[in-house]
Amino acid sequence: MNILVVGGTTEAQEYLCEQGYNLHLITNRRELKFGHGAINACSQAFICDFTEEDHFDELYQFVRQIHSLYRYEYILSFNDRGLKAAAYLSNQLMVKGFNWYSVRSTQNKLLFRKAMQKLPKYQVPFAEIDSYESLVQFWHAHQRIVLKPSEGTGSKGVIYIENGADLERGYMYTKNVSGAHPVLAEAYAEGVDYSVETYTSNGQHSLLAITDKTNTGKPHYVGLLHCLPSKTDESTQHLIKEAVFECLSELKWDFGTAHIELKVQDHTVKIIEVQLRPGGNFNKFLHAATGINIYELFHLTMQRKLSHPVSPKYNNAAAMVFFEGQTGVIQSIEGTHLFEQKEVVDYKIRVKEGDRIKKDWSSTLDRPGYAICRGKSYEEAMALAQKLSKNIKFNTYE
Repeated sequence: MNILVVGGTTEAQEYLCEQGYNLHLITNRRELKFGHGAINACSQAFICDFTEEDHFDELYQFVRQIHSLYRYEYILSFNDRGLKAAAYLSNQLMVKGFNWYSVRSTQNKLLFRKAMQKLPKYQVPFAEIDSYESLVQFWHAHQRIVLKPSEGTGSKGVIYIENGADLERGYMYTKNVSGAHPVLAEAYAEGVDYSVETYTSNGQHSLLAITDKTNTGKPHYVGLLHCLPSKTDESTQHLIKEAVFECLSELKWDFGTAHIELKVQDHTVKIIEVQLRPGGNFNKFLHAATGINIYELFHLTMQRKLSHPVSPKYNNAAAMVFFEGQTGVIQSIEGTHLFEQKEVVDYKIRVKEGDRIKKDWSSTLDRPGYAICRGKSYEEAMALAQKLSKNIKFNTYE
């Protein structure tokens, strides 16, 4: 089976190659800076721009030609960068893959909020902000608000505002990140934070995990710690599952994984964000607790061998912790020998000596590293994660 993959994800490509698929990869020069692992797992690779929607027609003309030669049965992507292009190509060429409406409606936060208007019980009040005056008006109506760029991921440009004196500074911060794209304002939603992992095949949704999470809080809400399986009660889990499945169906999501962020308070669910992206850290995180391999689910779907629904079995618990450090230039990094423990199933330090880090994060890109820990119980996994968080030290100087 010939499959075209847009954007390199080494782990995904290697797994599918092992299953006997003939993979072709569309990559770009930026990805090549991070290594050639994804290319090595493919029989052919094409270097071209796939991240800018303005260039999609040019990309389509090129892919149309190679599709006439290789007759791809699926067009897929396993990262945020290539997801939109893969869905666009799949739609234009009528090749199996991701739903264009679903992907476009979730990668643009304003379009997502508009799509969610059909599910008002899970919606939060929002407005497109086209001027400072419109922001002031929205703030007067809701007092506690969150500004977001309509395009983008990783908490970049996201800021919480409750004081009117901070409106102009906050608006300029988000607008500078948003660029030519609109700024989105949302009323702040109270409640306990959860994230949810799902897989959908032939329009049937499966709940893979509900994750307890901790973030940095105001003003940017960058993730610090995740642990699963969630300790929340069965009633709350049922509410979450119902809300997530209704949301995915409304978005017309019929194939692939989803990562949903939401809040629950007083038996009410408010959906904050949906990302239709597989793999990454969450694939390893989920696998550590359940043994589920997300890429295997794709394989089983493509081979028409997937049983519904996918029911995870928690043989272990898992925790994913993101390391913190003091603002400054890194002089040395301590504690990395702790990664040798067998219960540490994955880790990555993204910085090195001489790099500059900061204590107060404004984006997920500011996090200097992470580790995924496995334990026989929730408490055991959390304890190891907290031990790593305490002992992995970035010694810095100004």
